[in-house]
Amino acid sequence: MSESLQTVFGAPFQADILIVDDTIDNILLLAEILETNGYSVRKAVNAEMANTAVQSLLPDIILLDINMPEMDGYTLCQRLKADPVTADIPVIFLSAFSDAFDKVRAFEVGGVDYVTKPFHMAEVLVRVRSQVLARQSLLKMQQVVKERTKALEIANMQLMQAAHHDTLTGLANRDLLMESLQRLLEGIQTDPDYQFAVLFCDCDRFKQVNATYGHFVGDQLLMQIAERLRRVVDAEDVVARFGGDEFVVVVSQVDSAAQAIAQVEKLMAALQPSFGLSQAEVSLNLSVGIVVSDPTRHHTPEQILHDADRAMYRAKAETNAVYSIFTTADEAE
Repeated sequence: MSESLQTVFGAPFQADILIVDDTIDNILLLAEILETNGYSVRKAVNAEMANTAVQSLLPDIILLDINMPEMDGYTLCQRLKADPVTADIPVIFLSAFSDAFDKVRAFEVGGVDYVTKPFHMAEVLVRVRSQVLARQSLLKMQQVVKERTKALEIANMQLMQAAHHDTLTGLANRDLLMESLQRLLEGIQTDPDYQFAVLFCDCDRFKQVNATYGHFVGDQLLMQIAERLRRVVDAEDVVARFGGDEFVVVVSQVDSAAQAIAQVEKLMAALQPSFGLSQAEVSLNLSVGIVVSDPTRHHTPEQILHDADRAMYRAKAETNAVYSIFTTADEAE
């Protein structure tokens, strides 16, 4: 073939072509034509060999003879199209039959083109090149869709993160806290032996720090408090910024109030070292209201948070009290 014809009909890139034909002379002729024009060629003389070749490496195009022993090209094509892994591989049928019925059937089983024997070299190259370019475009389109889908998933995750987390501290926000409490409350309604605890925490002296050094320093302090609280809770527990200098820790499973108290002691210990801020070194304590879930009393997140808030205010009111466990007496205050 002349250089000008190679420019017109040659491979746009080194595509992998699988030729399936039980006539060796046909395979050799096609292979010579295609390889001369820059294609990589593999050969199979029956359906079994073709399946093995496809499974080892997916070809870009299959040139498939129709009339073969044991399994004809129509059946092999149907099987390839039924498999999601191989369904997108273009199949160009090869046949000595030129009847319209044969061509229609070839397209019905999933073929993309039909070449009659004896082969015309330029026709084969044009048809192969056309399908190679079409497949390349399809693969590029699929890659673009995949990348856009991934970008959309990331964007959605970021939106979900923003919607459910406090922008300053990165902790769960009030919305996520309420959703988490709702799930836990549903759990205690179905399993009366299951308990969880809510720890409503207020940072003593925070407002004084904020007033003295300004909101920038106050924000620094809140971020450091959040990080210390996060470090001492279990992965399945929730730490949320409820608002201002108030934090809520949800201990997802407790056996008793004593276990909740033990978690409060961890939180207090985490805040004991002073906080190094840009304009000062500050020490803080917590006042904590503790509520252990009660299936007869707590049916909504608002109910259990109300009880925890009442207990927290009792802790703040009592001299030297670090925490207070909610009792029904708190309702009278």
